[in-house]
Amino acid sequence: MHSLSNQAQAEFLFSVIKYTPAKVNTRELAAALNLTVGATNMRMVRLRRKLAQSAAGANSAVKPDDLEFLMKVLELSGGKTDLKGLAEEWGLRVSAASMRLTRLRKKFAQNVGVGAVAADSESWGEEVVPREEVKQEEGVIEVKCEGSW
Repeated sequence: MHSLSNQAQAEFLFSVIKYTPAKVNTRELAAALNLTVGATNMRMVRLRRKLAQSAAGANSAVKPDDLEFLMKVLELSGGKTDLKGLAEEWGLRVSAASMRLTRLRKKFAQNVGVGAVAADSESWGEEVVPREEVKQEEGVIEVKCEGSW
């Protein structure tokens, strides 16, 4: 089995977030990361830019901290991931997309330690559901990841 680069893992996690129709409470995320709300919002913006620049050939490497941030966003979203849509975007079977996500969750549960992301699929709501639109509310991040990186 070959391991995905940090860049590929971050791109995959952004796709997972894209296919997880839920809202992330900015204040809760900021508190979990020990950041201000503004810093949390900017971190998402900068990470999205970093991925776009890396895909364009620029030398802006994704760091393990960036991956942990994306896992925390996914953990706090509380939504159900549309594995069918995710698999189609990545050219994978649904089972392969599910396994890739499970492995990433296990990796971060082991690496993060106390307060780690739960590795069981029950807590992550891993089931195929139709994608819904999410409205932005005050104090809530609506994560939209459209287009190619």
